[in-house]
Amino acid sequence: MYISRRALRQQFDPRTYPREAYLLCKLQWGARGRNWIHWARNDEINDYHVERYFLEQIFEPRNYSFCDMTWYLSWSPCAGCCDIIQDFLEEQHNVHLDIHVARIYYAHVPRNRAGLRHLIMNGVAVHIMNLEGNPTALCLRSMLFVIRVAQATTMINFSPWKFIFRHIATL
Repeated sequence: MYISRRALRQQFDPRTYPREAYLLCKLQWGARGRNWIHWARNDEINDYHVERYFLEQIFEPRNYSFCDMTWYLSWSPCAGCCDIIQDFLEEQHNVHLDIHVARIYYAHVPRNRAGLRHLIMNGVAVHIMNLEGNPTALCLRSMLFVIRVAQATTMINFSPWKFIFRHIATL
């Protein structure tokens, strides 16, 4: 599957407000397992948010091995998706999830904030990405994340959001 640099810029630039949500996922089964990289977007036909679509239609559980899963989302999960994620994690004890979001979905809605807070309190690491002057590079913890989709390779560089603790207080 291919995702263009233009789509990445449009979806993950926190200064824009696209109507659809994208999810970039990196999975690793076991301590020495090979990374599996995938991307998805909202399923408009079935009216699924991207988080639900990924968990119900794409993810294939393997009960015999621990799974580290990292999501990069263009929008944070809504309250309903937070519930779906929490239910998934309760069923899949061998999955550890880190979520990095470009922007908060309807941050003024208390239920959305409560959903994110509930995920955090139950062990999901939720980080907010920052764009530092370069619209082609997203930053979080100085980590280099390589997305290989089909034959194209796109490099995305992440580093921490300035004053993140001030923003976490609003959750």
